[in-house]
Amino acid sequence: MEKEKNSKKFIIKFIIFSIILIIITIIGICVKINEINREIQPVEENEKTEEVSLKETDEEKYTIKAYNETYDQNSIEIVNYYDVNGKVQISDEDIPEADLNFIQIKGLKNQSIQNAINEKLKQKAYNVKSSAKYKIVSRVRGNFGNILSVLIDNDEYVGKGDFETLNIDLTTGKDIQLEKVFISSAPINAILARGVYKAIVWNEAAKEGFVGNHDANNYDTSQYEDIFLKLIRKYNENKDDIKFVIYPSGIEIYGMLDETILGEEAQGTSNRIQIDFLDNLEEVAIYKRYLADEDIYQNNNLREKDVIVLTEGVTTASYGEDLSKWRHRLNYGKLQDNIFIEEAVDSIEVENTKVAMDYIKTISNKEQQKLKQEINSDHGAFFQKYYSINEEENYYCISIDTSKAICTKEYFDNLAFRDYIVLKNLPSAQPFSETFAWNESRFPNFQMSETTEEVYIDKQGNYIGATEAEAKSKTGQVSNEEIEPESEEDQDLYEEETEMLPEEDETEIYNVTDVQPKDVDNETEEKNVTETQNDTNISREN
Repeated sequence: MEKEKNSKKFIIKFIIFSIILIIITIIGICVKINEINREIQPVEENEKTEEVSLKETDEEKYTIKAYNETYDQNSIEIVNYYDVNGKVQISDEDIPEADLNFIQIKGLKNQSIQNAINEKLKQKAYNVKSSAKYKIVSRVRGNFGNILSVLIDNDEYVGKGDFETLNIDLTTGKDIQLEKVFISSAPINAILARGVYKAIVWNEAAKEGFVGNHDANNYDTSQYEDIFLKLIRKYNENKDDIKFVIYPSGIEIYGMLDETILGEEAQGTSNRIQIDFLDNLEEVAIYKRYLADEDIYQNNNLREKDVIVLTEGVTTASYGEDLSKWRHRLNYGKLQDNIFIEEAVDSIEVENTKVAMDYIKTISNKEQQKLKQEINSDHGAFFQKYYSINEEENYYCISIDTSKAICTKEYFDNLAFRDYIVLKNLPSAQPFSETFAWNESRFPNFQMSETTEEVYIDKQGNYIGATEAEAKSKTGQVSNEEIEPESEEDQDLYEEETEMLPEEDETEIYNVTDVQPKDVDNETEEKNVTETQNDTNISREN
């Protein structure tokens, strides 16, 4: 009996001991697992951090590193279609009686992508027209970096009433969302707030007739904080449906500043939010995000190359009209290390412009030589010249608008291109709109000058005066008594300008885009004389 009791006690003790061992083992395993987890977790977190960091680094390759970087315009052809009472026709000029205008593109290598884009452009226009009371027009706002941006709206009020926007990746035909305009780490809320702030200041200034000081930097932002919060909330709730267009100089967002944001004050104000890339240079990705390793165009020589970022060239008007049929880029780029030059020619109502163009090239060559002599190595200069040709029965009239800004070489190297960009995009209130909108009080570092003049030549290319009366007299249309004598200053100027260059240079011009400083150190530099056929965009209206 006693043996049985001892046996039972032993079994009980063994079971208890076994349970204790199992518990200790489980505790040990748990402790070990926790130690392993503690060792693994930092590694996983580091890997995640490295992933985010890598993503941000990849995005940074899209950003603009300097104000003097350049971009290429897209080499697609924009074709305008007009619907007049159900009959569709192509026209280079607006058809007033048309109910609808839509665009189509030509020139992509991938025809299926091109067809899909064209169908989208057409259907969007007809969808807007179905509920609109006014004529619907399609306006190209951006055509660069393999993206196309189009505003489709009524012909009365831009961005109001019935409208639609399209921002298309030309490499795939897919739509571009607003966030893709910037790098992924960009502070979108802050960018939006800055744009809203400018819009409110603009509306305040408009109410007062733009009288007085409306510098955005002087306004009290605290009174607008509620508006900022409402708009950012609205943006986050409607990210995929934001309507906006992309310019080379920035974006415009439509329909956000309505009564839900501004209340009753929204009545009679602009509902556009303008975001300038100049204010967000390090976050802008749209210039490079959609570039492809392979050329996507059938002919990549149709549009202008190497245009300075944040500016537009001279062959597309601010409302999207293609001016390339009568506007020609003559020179664009650095003439030498401290001189930037831009020249363009308008051939107004002229079929045969060769004689006038040859004369203009002679003036251009002379001006370039003069600039290189005048601007010493301690200074930098921006030089613009716009020529327009008008043809009469017996002569040509060439109008010449010239702008020149001189600054120190240090300023030219570091900040002048930034201010050049600002000047190019200011609302123009000058006698000739295509030149710099000079503002000496705003840009004291520049010494600025502008001139406007006319030159008359006969059909053989000979200088015949600086006034219409002189031109008519020398071509036998009026008597000598009817004209005022030409001043000695005018005579000296154009005797100098029309001196013939060496025979091989008579009809040649510089292509200065790729000229390096070493090429232009003296009067015996080698000239690159290929004529430029590309076109450029006019700075848009703000």
